[in-house]
Amino acid sequence: MAVPGRSSLAGTTAAVATGITANLIWGLAFLVPVLLSAFDPVVITLGRYVSYGVVSLLILAVTRTRLRGLGKDVWLMAALFAFTGNVGYYFFVVQGVALVGAPVVTVIIGTLPVTVALYGNWRQKEFPFSRLALPIALIAVGLVLVNLTEAGWSGAADRPLAAQLAGA
Repeated sequence: MAVPGRSSLAGTTAAVATGITANLIWGLAFLVPVLLSAFDPVVITLGRYVSYGVVSLLILAVTRTRLRGLGKDVWLMAALFAFTGNVGYYFFVVQGVALVGAPVVTVIIGTLPVTVALYGNWRQKEFPFSRLALPIALIAVGLVLVNLTEAGWSGAADRPLAAQLAGA
């Protein structure tokens, strides 16, 4: 739907710029642990989420009237999901980058949409897995090839095999 007074090209340009910006910010999740490798993964994780918390509190302050009807149980569940789904996730990302390097972790994290789709198909059969076997095999081959190439580039080859496996 077109916005009055705004050309379609301007809307498309804004959408593409927003997408690129979001991906650049997402990429920082893997770059920051490399740049701050001297710091403990817990410190990096806490620093990220303290800053996220400050931004979230600012957003909450602006939108507080819309959220008044939410009960205590909703806020407790949101806090639990925020901690386990974000802080826990990022701690393991930072730990993985420290053990095996950013390229390997990035490739593995990039498969999460496929993993979630496969899990969803396992829970509620939409497609027979035989129909998904070829795409899954191609993804697996791609992961192996990319990780073989990237592991040497990231310096992971200098790390013990046990550390590389733990990082992955």
